[in-house]
Amino acid sequence: MTALASLDTYESFINQLEDFLHLLLSGQKRLDNVRFEASFVLSNFAVNSSELTDEHRGILDDLAATILSQGVATTDNTAVATVIEFDQLLGRASQTGNEENNLELSRARAEAVRRRLSDSGLSYLPAVTALGSSEPLIDSDQDEIEINRSVEVKMLVSMDASPLEEELDHWEDIAEHTIPDSVKTILDDRDFNIQTLENAHPDAKTNLDFYQVRITQMPEKSPGVLYTMPELLNEIRLNFSDLISLFNSDDNPHVPVFYKLPMLISPIEMAVTAAGYTRFNPYSAQDEAIWLSDSPLGAVMQFDSLGEDMGVVCTAYEQDYWIFTTVGDARLGGDIGTHPVSGNRKFGYFQDTSGHNVVYTKGIDRTSGTLETAADFAVFHGGHLIWVSFQAGVKKYVEERGGSAEILRPSSNRSDHADIQAHFFDQ
Repeated sequence: MTALASLDTYESFINQLEDFLHLLLSGQKRLDNVRFEASFVLSNFAVNSSELTDEHRGILDDLAATILSQGVATTDNTAVATVIEFDQLLGRASQTGNEENNLELSRARAEAVRRRLSDSGLSYLPAVTALGSSEPLIDSDQDEIEINRSVEVKMLVSMDASPLEEELDHWEDIAEHTIPDSVKTILDDRDFNIQTLENAHPDAKTNLDFYQVRITQMPEKSPGVLYTMPELLNEIRLNFSDLISLFNSDDNPHVPVFYKLPMLISPIEMAVTAAGYTRFNPYSAQDEAIWLSDSPLGAVMQFDSLGEDMGVVCTAYEQDYWIFTTVGDARLGGDIGTHPVSGNRKFGYFQDTSGHNVVYTKGIDRTSGTLETAADFAVFHGGHLIWVSFQAGVKKYVEERGGSAEILRPSSNRSDHADIQAHFFDQ
């Protein structure tokens, strides 16, 4: 038997990730960036079949969970951010039968893997390449020929190590955000509870996320007249409900393909599809008037997702940003109940090193209750879909007005709250 391509297993790929992470966190490898190509093979497809085996499905579901939960691992002084990106899926067939049929079969096998990854909640999906029997994993050996009935999953992995303080400093402004006394008084009078990071469930991890859209050409507010960035951010605020609809996000690679299908397939899809029906509305006519004014501080707003209302209040506002803080209704049987997460989210813009303006949202929050903490993957992935739809909505808004924009890859990481608390609150 002659091996002609990689025969790495999924287990060896996971072991490789863990080895590099250990070296970076332990200091055995100097603080640096690690980049490497990785692959593993799903073999032993049935003859003339593209149906995934139970083993294939288990591996792909575990891979999806690994990618969706990837984030920042920390020690007392080091943070390592891991990003796994797909390169391509290589479908193969054994060296028997008609090559035209083998090409079709190998493509079907790779497409089956891609669909399973999508069904598992992944949005940034790999390209598919059909190799037929032209590039076998092993040379023709009848005893091992089933190995060529396979799909090779090729990935690119980056692991960036940095001092822990440097990584967390990106969220310092919203972690240490102080709610004005005037807003606290308004909320107390209206029986709303402010949900801060420290009000969350004691076992909840801390979510740190960042979603950006680079404006490469400013849009026009009238023929020949460009928006200023404060004007554009204000338009984004006033049109916020339209911008967070997933149904406008066909060009965002971070929105799962399955989301655009009419039929739900899995519980994960059912959970996150709710994000597509999310609407953003004022809590009352009073809040609507405040939100639409030039000073929205204190406006209570709600995200309505399939009948579940989640409250936020504007606790900071300047021409280059605003901040939402999560709130709940203190009254028994109140309209919005407890928000599933507790924390702050900032919307704003900055100028990057290339001189382009970047619109962003970034959040720091934790799950609020026992159920949410037990299902934090579904909670934060649902939120992820809302914020990638925000990215797509901003891009669409800019381009419909003659500008151009680029969606940047989002980051969403979960860290132990003890590390976050020690950095921001125990100093």
